[in-house]
Amino acid sequence: MIDDPSVRAAKLLATHLHEGQVDKLGEPYVNHALRVAAKMTTPDQVVVALLHDALEDADISESGLRAQFGEEVATAVVLLTRSADVPSAVYYERIRMNPLAFAVKLADVHDNLDPSRLLRLDHGTASRLLRKYGEALQALGSD
Repeated sequence: MIDDPSVRAAKLLATHLHEGQVDKLGEPYVNHALRVAAKMTTPDQVVVALLHDALEDADISESGLRAQFGEEVATAVVLLTRSADVPSAVYYERIRMNPLAFAVKLADVHDNLDPSRLLRLDHGTASRLLRKYGEALQALGSD
């Protein structure tokens, strides 16, 4: 992972925010953020990858992200945060328009489609995730 002060801060924050959370396989949720971050090539991409689920799944505010990591990073994290009042088509269109959010979302979706992880899930869950993330790739214009 890139050695940068903002990356170190984001890694500590992500570890703290996702403490005690587990994924569908019962593994520490922060591992997903770390895997996505490992695919990134710039410090801002790594920071956004580490924090891409923070607003949705943890206790931090948008203003807190802006104060600590700046406008560009916070904007990308906000774009990556699902909201019930934003239709999927609009959600993915906004992400496509932001190169930082787009790079992280593609890596996020590909991590969620990792066959080595999907094969460890029950058939119904794996099928649902394959459909969900396949649709996400199409919406992003990448398959």
